[in-house]
Amino acid sequence: MQLQINKVTNLKIAAKQINGVLIQPGETFSFCRLVGQPTQKKGYLPGMELSFGEARAGIGGGICQISNLIHWLVIHSPLTVTERYHHSFDPFPDDGRVLPFGSGATVFYNYRDYQFTNNTPIRFRLISGLPKNVLKVN
Repeated sequence: MQLQINKVTNLKIAAKQINGVLIQPGETFSFCRLVGQPTQKKGYLPGMELSFGEARAGIGGGICQISNLIHWLVIHSPLTVTERYHHSFDPFPDDGRVLPFGSGATVFYNYRDYQFTNNTPIRFRLISGLPKNVLKVN
């Protein structure tokens, strides 16, 4: 349970890095470049990571919830996904599932990134935050 509680802190830190970012025409958004490496020095806590077929504690664990949500927005927009990796396994049951397995976007600094390119003539802005500890991105 503590890993889930810590995930909220991790999400708040990462969401601040993304909040308000503009993606100009021709520009590529990189989750890892923008958020950077999650470290204790930055305030990240141990959260649940999915790594090599198992769930384990890792500093910054859980921030992929943001990349998952951004990916869901991007695939329902005119933006173009240019780098994406799905999670290696699914620790959650199908009962009550809203999004299909395989639709997420895992991130692991300097190893797995989530990127998309704005190939449109208009700019896009990401707004992210956790009002009342509920992750919101639009």
